[in-house]
Amino acid sequence: MAYVKKRPEEKKKPGRKPKYTDPKELKKRIDKYFEECEGSLLRDKEGNPMLYKGMPIYEGKKVPSVAGLALACGFIYRQSLDWYIKRATEEDKDDPDSFYSIIKAAKLRIEVANIDASMN
Repeated sequence: MAYVKKRPEEKKKPGRKPKYTDPKELKKRIDKYFEECEGSLLRDKEGNPMLYKGMPIYEGKKVPSVAGLALACGFIYRQSLDWYIKRATEEDKDDPDSFYSIIKAAKLRIEVANIDASMN
């Protein structure tokens, strides 16, 4: 039996592959989540918005959350979003189209929505 030399394998990084490799794909999911949180405006038979105490009524409106955002992005842990932030480089932090900036902006939108909801 002949001896076959094995090729040196590339070192494998521990853990799973990232779910998203393109920040634009993640941004689409995040934008879709915020659209779903807005709900839909209820209208009467003539197409006019229905009002309650002068304010429009929305069906299915909900306050966004980090956990809800993580689920909408296909993660089962909200910490998965933090993983993308932790692995960001200094250049990523300045790039508005990086995972870092997209997730930080989404978390800020959630914070603002929660503050607004508590004021009403």
